[in-house]
Amino acid sequence: MTKRRYFHPDFSPYLRPSRDERNDFLRNGMVVLDTNVLLLLYKFTASARVELFRAINRIGDRLFMPFQVAVEFHNKRIDIIDQQVKQYDVLSKALNTHKEQLFGTLNHFANTCKFTAAEKHDLTAGLDHALAKIHKQIAEHQAKYEFSVVGSLEGDSVLDELNPIFARYIGAQPTSEQRAVLEAQFDERAKESIPPGYRDADKEENRSGDYLIWEETIAEASRRKQDVLIVTDDGKDDWWRKSRTHSVGPNLQLVEELKERAGVRLMILDAAAFLEAAKSALSVHIDSNTIEQSRRVEEEAPERLIKRGEKEYWQKRHTEIILDIRRASSEEEDTRKHLDLLYEQSDLGDSNDRPVLLADIAVHEEALSVLRQRIGALYDQLTDVDEHFMDSSLSSRPKTSQKGAVMRAHRESQIRDAQIRRRRSEHARRVLEERSRLLNEGRESDT
Repeated sequence: MTKRRYFHPDFSPYLRPSRDERNDFLRNGMVVLDTNVLLLLYKFTASARVELFRAINRIGDRLFMPFQVAVEFHNKRIDIIDQQVKQYDVLSKALNTHKEQLFGTLNHFANTCKFTAAEKHDLTAGLDHALAKIHKQIAEHQAKYEFSVVGSLEGDSVLDELNPIFARYIGAQPTSEQRAVLEAQFDERAKESIPPGYRDADKEENRSGDYLIWEETIAEASRRKQDVLIVTDDGKDDWWRKSRTHSVGPNLQLVEELKERAGVRLMILDAAAFLEAAKSALSVHIDSNTIEQSRRVEEEAPERLIKRGEKEYWQKRHTEIILDIRRASSEEEDTRKHLDLLYEQSDLGDSNDRPVLLADIAVHEEALSVLRQRIGALYDQLTDVDEHFMDSSLSSRPKTSQKGAVMRAHRESQIRDAQIRRRRSEHARRVLEERSRLLNEGRESDT
């Protein structure tokens, strides 16, 4: 039998909220929706949008829309629509870029491994077909997106449905004097890293937006005397308490401030957790796909996918080239050692065996030259790959430890090459001396 756990209310902010606690806040508390949650309405599919609106409307009179949220929503909605529309073009361009890279890699492989024209065609035809299919799917999905910048200036179905909610549940607009006082308070709090909003203190626009929302929330909670549930996808630690990389509840400074100033409790949920709770607490049908969209919409944004894909591609290519250099260097070392052995045999062996040895030396010298050219080409490729990581859009370059080891090996190889060249020069000199001696002995015998 599972033992039921009971927690003293004073300890609840330190714990991950249970399902019953989330449901209690959602059924009885004042619910505040952050701007980023409302903007999801432009990113969701049509069916997911309907379910999010259904959950919002089911909250009823316990809903509170800070005036600052309405301001931010109106300021950002066109930009969000524009970003969503551009994602299709961004992804198409990225696919074309990767197509060129992949075809270049395949052609290089096919040429190096001496593929026939037919084999090379078979190698690339499948990739070309797959990319064409992806482009078609992107175009079909783009045709289904309901919003456009120009269209939303003339008519916006999301705004039409939100306007009655704003009109009924919006907070009062602060006067210019009140706004100036709040801005000054934010500056003082930001200097002391007092949440929320201090993480945005260096922003050029809307730097105090989170603090204005917080102050409106405290004022309204004091008036209503209701516990507060804030729904936000802002993952910064001036809203959340972090345990490693996980958000495990509201920032404790916010919990304490709300309790001290309004005498009520605080809970924070992201959009996905809010939708999950709405299924049971508000008896709203929420499809699992809607919850999945709310989880993916930020962390799987196309720009991030593209950047991550580029980073992974170039890191993989970097590793492949390093391994190719190591294999070629090992092969070069084996060839060089065998060449040294042939030189010694040529110096010490019988003169009758020398023509065979000289022919063998010529073959290995040619092989060594080919390997050096191959290694040089690989180093050129490595330099090209590294240049892609100079782009500031890529967060980090490949680890340099492997490259450093390979570069050291390359320098050592260059030293050994110089030794080989000296050895070859000495060998050629001795061969000429031997030929001259034999020629002189032949002349003396003739005499």
